[in-house]
Amino acid sequence: IKVLDLINMHLSHCYNPFAYLKDDKDVLKLVTNLIRNTTPKGSNTNDPFWERSETALLEALILYLLYEAPKEEQNFPMVMEMIAAAEVREED
Repeated sequence: IKVLDLINMHLSHCYNPFAYLKDDKDVLKLVTNLIRNTTPKGSNTNDPFWERSETALLEALILYLLYEAPKEEQNFPMVMEMIAAAEVREED
């Protein structure tokens, strides 16, 4: 029996989609499904640049972790940590 506890996550079983990623195509499918399933129905973006940028960023971070990070760092909390650590500079 597996338990998914959304109130007390530390008591819950976990699901790590990184465990199922084998190649670049799997990463593309994961990111596409993630964005598709977290975008509200009926929402229209006037500028597709932002959605493409979001997709490219997530793909790059997940691919980096898949090919360069140790197994214990291949997860979405690490993706979020990398996004939080990012910074923008005017000279970029």
